[in-house]
Amino acid sequence: RISRHNINTKISMYDMATTYLPAFAKTVQEGGAAGIMCSFNRINGVPSCANEWLLKQVVRGQWNFSGYITSDTGGLDDIQLQHHYTSDWNSTVAVAIQAGCDVESAIWKANGGKNNSGIYIKYLPTAVRLGFVRESDVDRALAHALAIRFRLGLFDPIADQPFWKIPPEVVHSPPHVQLSKEATAQGFVLLKNDNSVLPLNPSSKLALIGPHVHDRSVM
Repeated sequence: RISRHNINTKISMYDMATTYLPAFAKTVQEGGAAGIMCSFNRINGVPSCANEWLLKQVVRGQWNFSGYITSDTGGLDDIQLQHHYTSDWNSTVAVAIQAGCDVESAIWKANGGKNNSGIYIKYLPTAVRLGFVRESDVDRALAHALAIRFRLGLFDPIADQPFWKIPPEVVHSPPHVQLSKEATAQGFVLLKNDNSVLPLNPSSKLALIGPHVHDRSVM
């Protein structure tokens, strides 16, 4: 079964540069994004979170991104279990952290201890001891992860942290609702209704084509 966890998206470098990457580049270069999440899928055979070309050469090299890069929840497990890109956990954490994935998003249970699912927590120490991962790679990832926490003031006294002073009342407040409406209106994509195709005639026949035609959860 094809899903976002195992699909290999085949994209030409031209299409990547002209169609897929420009919007993300703008969020970094113009929007000042401080965090990036690598996706579940493979890109031309390489899982996104283990893709050194994407994370190092493009994101950090071409875009001059200085924030932190995190996996999606379970994304690092997919490198081995879904994509079969690696065959053991030491190699899995090694390709991910060396590619530039600084942080792992994982299921975290209160007081879960070693039962939590993060493979960085479980396997990185051993991978370092066995020589799969350099300490310098861990230091680099740690620096990126801690930098955002310093910027957020998480190591400062709570009294000095402005984010602790935001009251719950701002959630769903009229100014925020209005801003959401404006963003939605600006994001509308209008369809050119040639020959009055829309609305569809209930008696017309349509062909649904693709791997998800019979997958109701995806549709």
